[in-house]
Order: sequence, then C-alpha cells, then structure tokens
Amino acid sequence: MSPASRPPAISVIIPTYNGRHLLAICLPSLYRQNMDDFEAIVVDNGSADGTREFLEASFPKVRGIYFKERLGFAKAANAGMAAARGEYIALLNNDTEVDPNWLTALKNRLDTVPQIGFCASKLISFDKRGILDGAGDVYLRDGHAQRLGWGLPDSPQFQKSFKIFGACGAASIYRRALLEKTGLLDEDFAMYYEDVDLNFRAQLYGFQCEFVPEAVVYHMGSASSNPKTMFLLARNSVFVIVKNWPAPLLRKNLPRAVAARIKLAWDFLKSNRPLAFSYLKGTFLALLELPSLMRKRRSIQKNARVTPDYIQELFRQSERLYCKPRPE
Repeated sequence: MSPASRPPAISVIIPTYNGRHLLAICLPSLYRQNMDDFEAIVVDNGSADGTREFLEASFPKVRGIYFKERLGFAKAANAGMAAARGEYIALLNNDTEVDPNWLTALKNRLDTVPQIGFCASKLISFDKRGILDGAGDVYLRDGHAQRLGWGLPDSPQFQKSFKIFGACGAASIYRRALLEKTGLLDEDFAMYYEDVDLNFRAQLYGFQCEFVPEAVVYHMGSASSNPKTMFLLARNSVFVIVKNWPAPLLRKNLPRAVAARIKLAWDFLKSNRPLAFSYLKGTFLALLELPSLMRKRRSIQKNARVTPDYIQELFRQSERLYCKPRPE
C-alpha cells in the first residue's frame, strides 16, 4: 500500500459555519503539528463567507465536505466522522488554535493505554493564556455537565493526567472501535450536550476517558447565554438523563435533578425572564419526546457493560473533582 493510499493514524474533524476567519487561525496551527500522519476534514454548514473558496485556495490538503444549508453541529460532525479514514478520530472546534504537540500527546496516550477509549484535551482560554477553559467534562448527580477547571489558573494540579467522565467536543479524540460500538453523535440534539451524551454512552459501554494535560488547545468559545442556547441546554440535558441513566440511578438521583431544575428556573425568573421561559420550555418539550427517547434508552441500556454502581461512582468522582478540582 502506498503512503498516499494508506489510512492516516488520525482524522481531525472540524465543523464550521461562516468561520473563514477562524479557520485562518485554526488550520495553520493544525498543520504545524510535530507529526504529519493525520488528515483534516472540514465540514462546512452552508457558509456564505467564502469558506469553500478559501479552503480550496489556501489549504488544498484539507478534505472538504460542503452542505448547502446549516444542519447543526451534530450532523456536520457526524458527516466528517463517517468520512474519516483514521484509526483515531478527533473533533476540533473551528475557534481554536492547537499546540504543535496536540495530536502527538493524544496519540501517545491511546497507543500506550489500551483501556482508554477516548481522551480530553487541555483547553486554555485563547484570550487569557494561562487560564483554563476546561480540563475535561464532569457530570454531576443533578444531571448537569460542567467543564472541569473553567476559569481557574493552569496550576500544577492540571499538569498530570487523570481519569475523568468525558471529553469536551471542542477538542476530543476517540478510538474508531469506540465509535463503532456507541454510534456517532445523536443528531436530535442539534448542538449542546451531544458530546456529553456520547461520553455517557462510551462509559456505559466500558470505555474510559483520560485527561491529557500535554494536549493543549487554545479555545475562543463564548460565555454568552441567549434564549435559544438556554432552550437547547435545558432540553438536551433532559435527553441525556432519560437515555443514559440506569434505572437504579433514576430512582436514586432523579429528585436531585428535578430540584436543581426548579432552583435554576426560579433563579432565572428573578434575574432574566426570557432565559427562564426558554429553560422551562426546553425542559417541558424534552418530556414530550419521551416515546422516542425511551426507544433509544432501551437500546443503550441493553448494551451497557458496566454496573449502575460504577456510573454512580463516576458521578461522585465528578463531584469531588468539581468541588475540589484536582485529581485524587
């Protein structure tokens, strides 16, 4: 097999929408990696800013997938992952700049620790270098996911690897074997929590996640909240609970999850009524999807390979890390 036809070790999937100016930062950093055994696949969600022309002129090595309309992050990412040829498949947001050692660090971890199925990168604020944007995702018993270490200094406690619930989809990597068992992102999520849902399925199916501190990515991100975002966050967090929580954990933790949502809704009512309305709307509309969610749930739970106690301990570990964010 010639080098040109041999599959790359890693496929990097970059969904984008009107992000030409972001790709002008992201892609040069990707091609400065200290390894070259990878392919970049940019999935364009119907951009109108000349993204396709820019890619074809400036980055001819990039494999482009071009949609005529905006289909959402999950569908775009899935199209890229379905086209990927690598043994390892990475997701990367377009609003990032990656360290030259990013892919090498992730590949080395997966190559040497077979029980690790996926890895979380170290996200650092693009504008405030030295401040964390996230050291992997934790998942709490109230049914909410949080980015570990967000807003904290990149201190020594984040300089070593440790097991964590999941990886933020802004910069994550998965074994192909994992995705073949879990399936890809749930496109009904559109965006937000679709990576959390995948994290949960991976854990249920027996794949562990590890935070890799040497895999550094500078992330622009956005801290703003708007009604559409709040609607999706509320709805999709319920989707994750219904699909993925084992029955004993539903009985044990559901009161906590309901109480957390009542408190959040009340807090929003006091401070921002449009957000409160969107939060409540998302929560209640999620419940209208119960028939389809239950069909997905039956398939997921049937294929689970770990015990409810194992998942509950992941919740508790997440809470220990989140309340006192350092590996134990």
